[in-house]
Amino acid sequence: MQKDKRVDDLLSEANKRGSTKHLMSSVVGMPDEEDKRIIQKIIINYEDKKPGQITDSILEARQENKEGNKNSLNTTNKGSNSRLVLRLPEELAMQLQKYIPTLFRDKKHFEWFVKNFKHLMVPEEY
Repeated sequence: MQKDKRVDDLLSEANKRGSTKHLMSSVVGMPDEEDKRIIQKIIINYEDKKPGQITDSILEARQENKEGNKNSLNTTNKGSNSRLVLRLPEELAMQLQKYIPTLFRDKKHFEWFVKNFKHLMVPEEY
């Protein structure tokens, strides 16, 4: 019975905010060290099956930035609100999202991922 109340409270809060994204991240919780180890295994397994694809994807995105006159933060100007932070092969991104569905949709989860997997970032700074 207590669990039903918690879910109802979360749904109510999500409706107030106009998004179920907050609900999902509240239920899933923040990734931890165990999640980090599993994500590392997913990345290593992908790299073993398709050597070089991750690096090629990142380097390709960096080259596109240079050609597009973007700075080291990967924005077109200092006032830009969005930037390309990651470029992963689609299959790898889907595997990661299957493990943690909110990884790329929840701001706090995405920030956690970027901080813990800096080697996958496109920009030279973040």
